Amino acid sequence: ILLSVILAFGFFNEFVHTPFRSLLNYFQYFMAGFLALDFYLDKKQQKSHWYDLICFMVMFIMYTGIVRYGVLLPFLIFFLLWLSPLSIWWERLLSLKWITIIGGMCYSIYMLHHPLMALFLNRITGNEMIGGNLWLDFGIKLIAVLALVFLCSTAYFVLVERPCMKKDWYKKFLPLKYR
Repeated sequence: ILLSVILAFGFFNEFVHTPFRSLLNYFQYFMAGFLALDFYLDKKQQKSHWYDLICFMVMFIMYTGIVRYGVLLPFLIFFLLWLSPLSIWWERLLSLKWITIIGGMCYSIYMLHHPLMALFLNRITGNEMIGGNLWLDFGIKLIAVLALVFLCSTAYFVLVERPCMKKDWYKKFLPLKYR
C-alpha cells in the first residue's frame, strides 16, 4: 500500500503542477519515511560496509542533482533512511555528538535561518561588496551569516524550543491555583 501511495503521489507531482504548495506536494516523502520504518523494524539484516557504499551512492545522487524532485527521489530517501542504521560508518557519522545536537536543533534552524539571512544580507550588509572582490565578499558574508544563524538558533533552541519539549511546560506560566 505504501509503495502504491509513493508512486501515485510521485507521478501526481511529476505531471500536475498546483498553483500553490501543500502537503499533496510532499506526501510521497512522508510515506517513504513510513516505508523505511516498516523495513527497519523487520530487523533481519546485519550491519555491513556494503550499506555504507549504498548510502554514499544515494547521497551522491541526491546532492549532485542527478535525481531531483519526482518519482525517484522518495525511493532514494527511503533507501537512505532504511539503510543508514544498517551501515557501519554512516551510523558512526550520524552518532557524532555535534551532529546529533545540530539535528536536534534543526527545527529552530529551519524557522530562523531565512529571516536572519534576509535581515543580515539585505538590511545590514546591503549591496556593498567587501574588499572589492566577489569571492572575498562571498566568503566573509557566508561565514558571518552562518555564525549569526547558528548563534541565534542555538539561543532560541536553549531558551524556547527545549523548555517547551517538557511535558506540562506551560504550567509554570499559570498562577499557582491553576497548576
